[in-house]
Amino acid sequence: MLARILLCVVLTVASAIAEVSVETELSDEAVYSKQWYEIAKTLREDAEDGKEMPWMEVEQNIEITDIVFDCPYLPPSASVPINAHSVRPADIKIVAALGDSITAGNGVRAETPLQVLFPNRGESWSIGGDQSLEEGVITLTNILRKYNPDVKGFSICGRTLDHPDSGFNVAVPGATNRGLSDQASDLINTMLTNEEIDYHNDWKIITLFIGGNDLCRSCRGDLFSPENYRDGVKAALDKIHTHVPRAIVNVQAMLDVTMVADLIHPGMEARCEELHWIECPCPMEERDSNGTVANGTLTLRERQLEYYNELEKLISSGVYDNRSDFTVVLQPHLRDQAPPQFPNGTYDMSFIAPDCFHPSAKAHQAFAFMLWNIMLTPVGSKPFKWNPADYPGYVCPTEATPYFYTNLNSPPPPPFVKT
Repeated sequence: MLARILLCVVLTVASAIAEVSVETELSDEAVYSKQWYEIAKTLREDAEDGKEMPWMEVEQNIEITDIVFDCPYLPPSASVPINAHSVRPADIKIVAALGDSITAGNGVRAETPLQVLFPNRGESWSIGGDQSLEEGVITLTNILRKYNPDVKGFSICGRTLDHPDSGFNVAVPGATNRGLSDQASDLINTMLTNEEIDYHNDWKIITLFIGGNDLCRSCRGDLFSPENYRDGVKAALDKIHTHVPRAIVNVQAMLDVTMVADLIHPGMEARCEELHWIECPCPMEERDSNGTVANGTLTLRERQLEYYNELEKLISSGVYDNRSDFTVVLQPHLRDQAPPQFPNGTYDMSFIAPDCFHPSAKAHQAFAFMLWNIMLTPVGSKPFKWNPADYPGYVCPTEATPYFYTNLNSPPPPPFVKT
């Protein structure tokens, strides 16, 4: 695996360095937004000054890879489904993804803060296609390959956005809800021009995950208000709904970023503090104000929950369930999720990349494991955070319930009982 990773880094480094150069255009359409330019500039100056870059000291013990995928094979439907609410895993022919640097894989396998600038789309949780489960790469693609080895659209290697090996991963590092509609257009055009797929007849799983950069700057005006966030996501979903046939769209709930200020790698306290102020300043401002906010202003946690509530209202309204061959499902399991903590209250930093902000390879593996399991959990019973006791292994589709759960095929949730 190490040789594969090194090869990907070598193949990527030239284009990645070009993208983070001081001549990078700092527009909304640029691959890297202003925050990424600032990070690159800071780390490049350190390197030029000969400052030692701290190496990742936390051991990457990827315990999630110890969980064996032991689901029995479930064949595809007898005929290609015409209804999004009866699609089996083996019916999926295409994977695609929209989002920001998390979906682009920035931070995956990085060992220094500088390496976080290089995407690793091949191991991105929702669309990466490097290697296999048996080789320790847990992604939604690699799980789906257990049912359809010929699934298309996945990313391989540490590729930049415009490289063919990125597949149908159109995520843009630094992106916010404002650029999501453009990503939807890019995705549609990329799929339409791909001669290896049957655009109109192949079933697709599209995963949308956005909101970290919005929340990280939401304390500085109304640009990233819950309503504006919803409108940006809605613009992308509307476009996909209008133009993409035979698709199940996962909308992934955004994490709470409040704890970012406490994500510190041992021995990197000053560096983490500096990078936090560049990448995600709002948690730092809230920390420095002792958690107080101006009258009438939401805390970050309150704003994150409003983001979720706006998505829930939009998706549960049924606006995307008016065609039999299309649906959108809100996957809520990261809403209340935080990195695991040790008994002393500190966070397990093996889930965090060396920039003290992005998810590490270990976190991506957990994200993929959780997403698969939640897709096979009925709407109304999906948890708001991952509890290993509830999901000790992979959930397996069966002949009795062979399909991915949606708003229209999920059984009613159990009644609430007061205790």
